[in-house]
Amino acid sequence: MRRWPILIVLVCSCLATVNCQVNCSYPKVGQIPGEVVLGLEFPFYGGSSNGMGCDPSTVPSVESIQRLEAAMYAVRQLNTANTIPGVSIGLEARDSCFLPFVAWQRNVDYLSETFNNLDVTGEMCSADLLRPGQIIRHNINLNNAIFRDGENYRWMSRPTRFKAEPSHRFFAETMIDILKKLKWRYISIVYSEPQWSFAMLFSELAIRHEICIAVSRLITANESDIASHEEVVRELISKPDAKGVVLFLDDMDLFFTAVENSPEVLAKELMWMIPNIDYHEKVLNDHFQVTRGAVGVAVPNPGVADFLTYFRNLDPGDFDEIADPWIADYWQTKYQCDLPGSDTYGRSCNQGDINDQVLTETIPGLVQVMNSVRAIVEAVKIAHARICGTPFFCPELTNVSATELSDYMMEVDFIGYGAVRVKFDEDGSLINPVLDIINFRREGGDIELLKVGDTTTFGDFDVDTLKLWPNGVLKHGSEVPSRCRNPCRDENCFKGSGSGSGSGGSGSRSHVQGDILIGGMFGIHEHGGSHEECGKLDESAVARLEAMLFAVDRVNRRDDVLPNLSLGAVGMDSCLRSQRVKEEMLSFLGSADYSRGGAGVLTSLDGHQSYIMGTMGASSSSLSMDMNEITRITMVPQVAYSATSPLLSDREMFPNFFRTAPSDLYQAKAMIQVAQYLGWKYVQTVNSEGAYGSAGVEALKRYAVEAGICIANSLVIKDSRDNEEMNKTINGLLSRADARGLLLFTSRTDSRALLAKFHQHGLQGNFSIIASDGWGMHSSLIHGFESEAAGTVILIPENNVKDDFKDYFVSLNPDNNERNPWFKRYWMDKFECNLPGESSSYATECLDSLVLKKNDADADYVSHVIKAVDALVDGIHALYQEKCPEMTGMCAELRATPMEELVEILRHSSEFFDHGDGVPIYDIINIVKTGDDAYGNFKVGQYKRRHFDITETIVLYGPNEQAIEYRVSGTGVPYPSECSGYCWECGRREVTFSHVDGDIDVPVMFGISEMGNNPLVCGAVSDAQVINVEAVLYALDKVNDDPNILSDVQLGVTIVDTCSSPQRGSTVAMLALSGASVFGNQPGDIMATIGALLSGVTKEMLRVTGAVQKTQVSFGSTSIELENDELYPFFLRTIPVDDKQAEAMVSILLEYRWFYVSTVRSNSTYGLTGMEAFLRRANAEKICAATELTIPKNPTSEDYVDIIADLSSQGGTKGANVVVLFTSHEDTRELLKHARARAPTKFTWVAPDSWGIYNDVVEGVLEQAKGSFTVVPFQEPLPDFVEHMRSLTPDDNPRNPWFRHLWESVLDCKLDETSPRIAEFCEDSRRENFSSIGDTRLKSALSAYVINAVLAIAKGLDNLHRVKCAGHRLCPAFYEADPNDVFEAIRNVQLVDEAAGGRSFSFLGDSGEAKYTIMNYVSVNDTGGNGVGVYRKVGHWYDGELTVTGQVQHYDYDGYRIPDSVKSACPDACRQCYAQGVSPIEVPEQPPLIFHGDSIWAVIVIAVIALGVLFCFIIFMYFLIEFRHPVVRGASSSLSFFLLLGISLLLLENFAFMFDPTQIVCGCRRFGLSFFHALIWCALLCKVIRVLRIGERAEINSEVAYIGPWSQTCLLLAFLLVQVVLVGEWLLLDPPSVYYTIIETGIDPPFKLIYHCSYDNTWMILSLVYVFLILLCTFCLACKARKYSSLLNEGAYILFVAVASILIMVTWILVYTLAERKYQNPALCIGITTNAVVVLAAIFVPKITALTSSSEKPQDNAATGNDMGKSYVYSNPDVNKDDELTSF
Repeated sequence: MRRWPILIVLVCSCLATVNCQVNCSYPKVGQIPGEVVLGLEFPFYGGSSNGMGCDPSTVPSVESIQRLEAAMYAVRQLNTANTIPGVSIGLEARDSCFLPFVAWQRNVDYLSETFNNLDVTGEMCSADLLRPGQIIRHNINLNNAIFRDGENYRWMSRPTRFKAEPSHRFFAETMIDILKKLKWRYISIVYSEPQWSFAMLFSELAIRHEICIAVSRLITANESDIASHEEVVRELISKPDAKGVVLFLDDMDLFFTAVENSPEVLAKELMWMIPNIDYHEKVLNDHFQVTRGAVGVAVPNPGVADFLTYFRNLDPGDFDEIADPWIADYWQTKYQCDLPGSDTYGRSCNQGDINDQVLTETIPGLVQVMNSVRAIVEAVKIAHARICGTPFFCPELTNVSATELSDYMMEVDFIGYGAVRVKFDEDGSLINPVLDIINFRREGGDIELLKVGDTTTFGDFDVDTLKLWPNGVLKHGSEVPSRCRNPCRDENCFKGSGSGSGSGGSGSRSHVQGDILIGGMFGIHEHGGSHEECGKLDESAVARLEAMLFAVDRVNRRDDVLPNLSLGAVGMDSCLRSQRVKEEMLSFLGSADYSRGGAGVLTSLDGHQSYIMGTMGASSSSLSMDMNEITRITMVPQVAYSATSPLLSDREMFPNFFRTAPSDLYQAKAMIQVAQYLGWKYVQTVNSEGAYGSAGVEALKRYAVEAGICIANSLVIKDSRDNEEMNKTINGLLSRADARGLLLFTSRTDSRALLAKFHQHGLQGNFSIIASDGWGMHSSLIHGFESEAAGTVILIPENNVKDDFKDYFVSLNPDNNERNPWFKRYWMDKFECNLPGESSSYATECLDSLVLKKNDADADYVSHVIKAVDALVDGIHALYQEKCPEMTGMCAELRATPMEELVEILRHSSEFFDHGDGVPIYDIINIVKTGDDAYGNFKVGQYKRRHFDITETIVLYGPNEQAIEYRVSGTGVPYPSECSGYCWECGRREVTFSHVDGDIDVPVMFGISEMGNNPLVCGAVSDAQVINVEAVLYALDKVNDDPNILSDVQLGVTIVDTCSSPQRGSTVAMLALSGASVFGNQPGDIMATIGALLSGVTKEMLRVTGAVQKTQVSFGSTSIELENDELYPFFLRTIPVDDKQAEAMVSILLEYRWFYVSTVRSNSTYGLTGMEAFLRRANAEKICAATELTIPKNPTSEDYVDIIADLSSQGGTKGANVVVLFTSHEDTRELLKHARARAPTKFTWVAPDSWGIYNDVVEGVLEQAKGSFTVVPFQEPLPDFVEHMRSLTPDDNPRNPWFRHLWESVLDCKLDETSPRIAEFCEDSRRENFSSIGDTRLKSALSAYVINAVLAIAKGLDNLHRVKCAGHRLCPAFYEADPNDVFEAIRNVQLVDEAAGGRSFSFLGDSGEAKYTIMNYVSVNDTGGNGVGVYRKVGHWYDGELTVTGQVQHYDYDGYRIPDSVKSACPDACRQCYAQGVSPIEVPEQPPLIFHGDSIWAVIVIAVIALGVLFCFIIFMYFLIEFRHPVVRGASSSLSFFLLLGISLLLLENFAFMFDPTQIVCGCRRFGLSFFHALIWCALLCKVIRVLRIGERAEINSEVAYIGPWSQTCLLLAFLLVQVVLVGEWLLLDPPSVYYTIIETGIDPPFKLIYHCSYDNTWMILSLVYVFLILLCTFCLACKARKYSSLLNEGAYILFVAVASILIMVTWILVYTLAERKYQNPALCIGITTNAVVVLAAIFVPKITALTSSSEKPQDNAATGNDMGKSYVYSNPDVNKDDELTSF
């Protein structure tokens, strides 16, 4: 039996530091037993917060459940059909919970189950069943040796990953074809990290098809906020001609929200193309206004009727929870009901609970899942037939390898579900795939994804079937351009990728032709920032490129290396951008031909073939990893010269990667040894974001532990160009000032930015640095900051540059070095001069005498570049010798050799150390001051192959550049870098806490201190929170003294300071819950916790308490976000939630009629959710926000100044004099301070409890704060607690370690010398003054809510104890109670007499009663006449009602007291209010029917209408009376009557345009205009056809048939039916509707509603298209009929009418569509009235004239002869014999 290696990973995680005891909860696995077990992996639950597992509290995905049920259905059908004779098919389903790590883990779980037996020797052997493969719905970053994507690994001879849907390449090709049909040649693409390979494939194809990509934007995982997406939208509209945008995003909701938020019109003109568009239908619907018209492609998704019937008929009683363990959870949560065994919801589930809308949807992917199941089974069936030969399972079947099974998969061929043919090509993709072309639009009144074509009929696809809506205007596909305007200025559309010349743009390449080709990636240019791709030229990178070219030349000069072959190279520029590295390498490798199975072949324009057999680069570890994503596709060797991250040593993850630079593991070890040599015990690390920095610091941490060095702080520089980011880094370093030794793993750019900050803050000598090789040796890094860099110790990989390269380099000049396109720019920058024909900013010309110096060649890693070329060449030469022994040139065997063989040769190369790394040799460099303003780099030692040796004195510098020498002998003055005092991170646990022993322990987490300048550092102590601590102890005593609560059981507490920091809050929560010894005595069992004050801290604590299912009760966190029971199922609070507070604030605004206000919020959960609740309620009450401002995180003074400026721009006479705040305590204080200094007027502030009645908020800002309103949670008087507080002294209160601070604060003194206060000592005589604590300080604390939290927990636990222990003191059933029982016991508490202040208390839902006190901050005068600010209670809010009970003081915006409230109302039309749905005037539910007939044009038109309709009636009656007259009969009476009806109705249609729009009026306009025109012109067309037929027959004296009334009526109705269908369809698909706008009138009333029909004028004109066609036909036929003079020359008159109508219609249509709105309706009415009058006059006046002038009397039969009317009737008596009115 074949043995297989297996990797078993066991992970155990515990919170406690002692006695780790965990009850493991294993992941659910759905199982159908069988002998052939298929794997299935879908995301069911959401991911846990730590990203390592699933969160069972989330609702399982209905899509994944339906796909699992589909797979189960397919398996059962296959088993029923006995597909594999005698063999049962099984299934194992696992949950990836949307997390890549978990997905990988689940795959390992499936594979590891293959091995579950040990043979007699103890070796693993395979199980007695076959596990042929996994079915997954997402990409997983697995080891590519196990799973290889046929799309990305198309060079492999045999795929092991198959797709039951079209490949990415087919998707991309189809999308390119659609773009070409649309003629979109200038587009943008936006993509997320998981879709990167797809987007790059599309980009490559687009470029090949000459489609220019204006913007290619990656949205990283870190850019998950709306601001980042808004920046993406701004980048897109910066290229306004590129209106087409292709989206490769997993989650588009945030992106389209950013598009909607954009104020730019250009953002609404963007049009979208989306692959797999059906997966995004919900998001597209949610953002319909900006997504309609989106074009996409999707896999056809035919419904499987039998399965859907089965799924819809699922009954909860029939659930197979073994096969599908998730469906029960989904059902219960979705329908809020209980299945057997559950009593969560209190009602039983039944089949009728199904939501038909959910379960009848055809979820994308069903057919693919079912066909995947069958495909694997069909492959196993083939294997079974060939291996077993007989029915039933045979043991030999378990030995089928993945390769063999792949061969069988290639033989599979069947027609599967949905009539899809399943057969795979050599890439593992379906042959003959089909994709649907989808258009997202409104069709038939429904918003839907409409199929408009597919790839099987693409040749006939008409792009005008696509409807697009740029900026809300309907256009067809061919009408919307997306092309670069001529002349195109975008360099992306014409930048070259060839060798280039000149100064070398960012798109150039260096190229040396050869039979064998090496591609080198260099950072020729620096990163260009956010707006430019490439920055300035890096001189060192140019030297490294020349080193590669030099090494290539040297190889080509040698006869003993690669004889009869030439070596070539291509140099590429990464601009230090991840995306560019991938694009350049993909372009380089992807342009090659791999059909021969070996190295890729590039064919030049002259026919020369080059074989790509190696790559080099990139210039950093992160970029090298990005590059390896491309190179490992072809397995071409990649040798890096300066990538040093330890992560790159992983041969499984980077199988084709090598490097000549050593791994940072050795560098980190050397840095720690230098730190030990310097005597450092306490250090800080700083690293650049990315693989290089993060992996380097991880290695530092590991070796620091071994060396006994404590790392105080690990800081990451994410973007050194961000001033705020660097300020945070400096603040972090200063927060651990004792740790003066810094270990840097930073890039050169970040290192210089750090030195600049040291210089800016005057920190020279405060820190000393040991830097990694990222610092480098270039003097430009420290230029200007030499004193800050002095003493730095740098580790540099040995860079022994040989003289032959130096000689080569100095021989170069712009005239002899054309192969390097960047060399001219290098030359100009080097000598600061300008070359002829080149553009630069230098004024002087470059002299011919200029030459380079040898030290210019001495750039970092030059020798490593040369070693990289040599290593590659040595490996290629060895392979050449093996495959082509005669070495006469490129032989067939070498061409076909897979690159894996070359990789294997390189693994044994002497150029590399362990794991393909470079040999670790580091020079230790010290920057030393050599004179005044002179500094030099001196080598002081070396680290070589794990051996550390210092050979010279190391010099460090303290403040004022005081030198501190460390001599070789080890003697010298030690540079102090040691911990003194509090060092949490080093194991010192000097934590201030309060602990009271008890049988049950309640951890209490308070923000007793404010947060310091670092999240883990405490700031000033808050008086209010010290009082809250005392409230806990007071309540605890009350509980333990009460025999009716927890009788004989002592309740204990552990009170810990979170320092108001979320990070510290989660840390202390973990410590408290683990019972860590840091808190003194071992605590009792923990059943519940209390905390915290701030919502952000509470949220972080809930991550910990929720994970261990402990009930947490907060006394001060009011955020609405915490209401989410799914996220926070064990959370309660005694304080009301913010939405009630927001409602109270709205009540204040309504009380004083403040309908126009500004708003400011903090950038926090509290600010966001609170302000959202306020705005939601305010809009409902017609209160408008003039401006909505957000204070950024970590705000600067400039940010507050900007906020005040924005508020001032809306205040004063602009109207918004009231400002509503939802800001933090600190933000409120700073806002008032800056308002005092900057605001030109005074505001009235309305604020929540974060302002409350805190005096420190208003200290020194009385003028700005007075008149403001604050809403504070209502507190009952607590006389017992006040008396308790007044009785305390520092001597008799040891339980509260913070009480000393409160005492000193109240009495303004210090107790002893340890106090930091600058004050006199506290004397006994002052103690009586402590009674003043009963005033403001007690009111500002939330003592009542704290006391109720303690009492609620105690009472709840007491109730639970009575149930579980039945009279016993304590029992296991109580301690082991279900967490849900504990939670319910506390939530159901009813406190009557026990509650704080004697007022009853209970949880309303999950929070306390909503009652608030309204405070007014006012100015009162003392005896000296100076104003003093006080908070005055003026009312309360309870149960939705505001009651004002006190005298309110108001101040105007100049600060003067006024009797009435300040005005805060919008003085103009308030367009921003209108956008918020707040109208300045009342809008009726239905528009009123108002007639506008008082204008001159209307009066004239009405007069003409009246005359015209009257004449039509008279003519009708006259024709009716004279119905037997030959004139009437000859004119076809039926057509005449229809024509008169059409003229009358068209005249009356004018009234539809004289009434204000209503739904009926708009419908009449849309129907009448086109239909009445059609009625007229269909009648005239029938007439002219009749004239032609009669005239033509008359010429041959032949009888004319079918010219009678019935015949003509039928013909007219047939013509008219087309228009009825067209206009009827329009009305049905887009029913008439009305919208309104508000305009300023400038008079009273100031505003006016203007109603509009929802149609566009263009649509009105388009509704006449059929009329135009009929008119054109009539005109053409009338031209021919005019020659017949019979029938009163009716043909000539119809021709006149047609010509006149064309002129009239063209005129009014132009005015109607192009003129201002006020001229449109008059033009239309005048136009159609004129048209109707012309028809009436031209057609009927001749007939009336003939009737009135004729003397002939009507006869019974047709007249004969030509006497009457001469030319009216033909002599043939049969012509008109059936034209009788009676027959009509």
